[in-house]
Amino acid sequence: ILSKFLEKELEYRRRSGVRCVATEEEARLSLSWEDAKSRRLEVVGKADRIDEHPEGLFVLDYKTGGQAFKGGDIRERGYHLQLPFYALAARARFGKPVLGVQLVELTREARRSVGLFPKRLNGKDDGMLTQLGKTNSGLFDGDPDALWSALDERIRQVTLEYADGRFEARPVMGPINLEWALYLAGLAGAEALAQQRRREVRQFTIRRE
Repeated sequence: ILSKFLEKELEYRRRSGVRCVATEEEARLSLSWEDAKSRRLEVVGKADRIDEHPEGLFVLDYKTGGQAFKGGDIRERGYHLQLPFYALAARARFGKPVLGVQLVELTREARRSVGLFPKRLNGKDDGMLTQLGKTNSGLFDGDPDALWSALDERIRQVTLEYADGRFEARPVMGPINLEWALYLAGLAGAEALAQQRRREVRQFTIRRE
């Protein structure tokens, strides 16, 4: 597994020309919104790694198992929202445009095909972030700001609903992702734990002020 990871990692580094600007220890990220009662809600998490490309940031999230979803499911169904959360929060923290986000599987296959990737930076040439098939559903073109704005609004809506105790544990597609389900279930129980102002479920924290 390690040798395959190193092979893919070196290939990615040589082709893309990125440099790592933050790892999990330094990559504390957050997004915040106000609810209808003017309370500030902050969602906090840590990305595994943030790379900087000459055109912007590229966020990587390591996973020890294979993934049963595709990048298109993030855009179209709002699945696995923690990935766009990392991207949007990295943009807010570093003040630079975010190009995409990628799951790096720490498996024998070492796949890097799940995430959100700009089509114009996909290919074999120098400077390309990814080298994926043209039909990969995570590839997007057009205005990237429109994509990130739509995902930001979706995350904002579900955060406000969960913080208000409105949450239905129902899979968006197929078997629900356990890590994200645990996170959301933790948020859904916020009202029952009103005396506990800060809660942490796996990688995430929600705070009320």
